[in-house]
Amino acid sequence: MREHNIVIPDGSALTLSPGKVESLSAYMATFTRPLVAEIFGRDTEGSQFRDIVGMFRAENAEAVRGRLAMMAGRLGIPIDAIPKFLEDYGDIFMSLSYYRHCLDELLPQVQNFMDGIAMVRASHQLAQDKSLMGVIDTIEDMINGKLANITGKIESFERSTNDMWRDLSAERFQRIEALVSRYHTSIGGALCALSVKMAAWTDQFPNATGGVGRRAAFIMSDMRQGIEHLQVTQDDAPMLSALND
Repeated sequence: MREHNIVIPDGSALTLSPGKVESLSAYMATFTRPLVAEIFGRDTEGSQFRDIVGMFRAENAEAVRGRLAMMAGRLGIPIDAIPKFLEDYGDIFMSLSYYRHCLDELLPQVQNFMDGIAMVRASHQLAQDKSLMGVIDTIEDMINGKLANITGKIESFERSTNDMWRDLSAERFQRIEALVSRYHTSIGGALCALSVKMAAWTDQFPNATGGVGRRAAFIMSDMRQGIEHLQVTQDDAPMLSALND
């Protein structure tokens, strides 16, 4: 909407809450620190994206102006377009930080589920049920495959961001921005689907108590339903070569 100059009178519905932004600050530092180092010529430990404006006021104005001019030249944009670049940069990498945050919150629930299916497999009686064991194997493979796929994408984007600042160019940033945007749907959709499944399991089985029979029945009903949508496709693989060219 910003790119097309669409003005939103009240954009609160399109922004994260202050509390959520605060919780993402540690994740955002991965993307902020290289940016701060590029502008101010040093690594500012613990700097947050919102602190950058304050740094402009506090730092040597002439030195910062020179670095901004250099950055604008390498990006192929006028210096007065730097604020828009910073907005785009903040948007694209705030979303990645949010995905990393969601992934970190999801992993303990996935481990809880894996512990649960281990209990089912350990049951001598249930282990004889080939249909159940086949469903468990399929669900486990799909969840592990999708998690590895999401983690690989996010880590690739993080590495590419650091590389981008070492060899900054407009083309490089635009390529990374386009790739992150391309995978927004697949990453967000997969995290959403996994979160729904894992939340349902955790709600039913928050700890190790409870019978394996109930777990098996829940796997064959709720957990199995729609699990095929988590299958990793060829187009879903991280485009490492495109990122690292």
